[in-house]
Amino acid sequence: MLDEQINEQLSLLEKELSRLKSTTDYIDKVNVRSSNIIDELATIQSNFGNYTNSLFSLFEQNTEDLKRNAELHILTGVQKFEDIGSGIENSFKDNLLDTTKLLKQFKHTVDTATQLTSALESFDFEQRLADIEKLIQDVNISVTRLENTIIENHTMLLQRLDKQDTLLTGLKTMLYVICGLLFLGFVLIYLK
Repeated sequence: MLDEQINEQLSLLEKELSRLKSTTDYIDKVNVRSSNIIDELATIQSNFGNYTNSLFSLFEQNTEDLKRNAELHILTGVQKFEDIGSGIENSFKDNLLDTTKLLKQFKHTVDTATQLTSALESFDFEQRLADIEKLIQDVNISVTRLENTIIENHTMLLQRLDKQDTLLTGLKTMLYVICGLLFLGFVLIYLK
């Protein structure tokens, strides 16, 4: 009868240990996944810096190209205007047509430059950066919460393991006492 109780208690203990094993496996998987998430976040943050640097470089380069093209168009227009001005004495009608063409080109250049400037000014880089920074902060908060949960679970698991270790030590002691009593009982029966 006592053996059955011991076997029953040992069986319950084995079940509890198997449940504990699955919990520790789960915690190990969570630790690996959280490490992977942190690595990916570091990569994302690095890529974010590279992309923003590239965007700013591209923006500066396009602005410089736009200035050079505008200056080139203006210089070209001015040069043509001077050529036309020097030829006014030869042919007023021809020069009037050339001046009209030049003004149309200049107006088109100014309209193009105005449109490009407006398009570049419409990009709200600060807001986009603020949104990305908020997203990174939210991810960092989530990672911190996950780390805290893992630490709490780890602490609870260690406490349970300590309790089970104490219980196992008690069971071992009881088992030794029972074996000693059985041995003593056999010796007494044999000696009678």
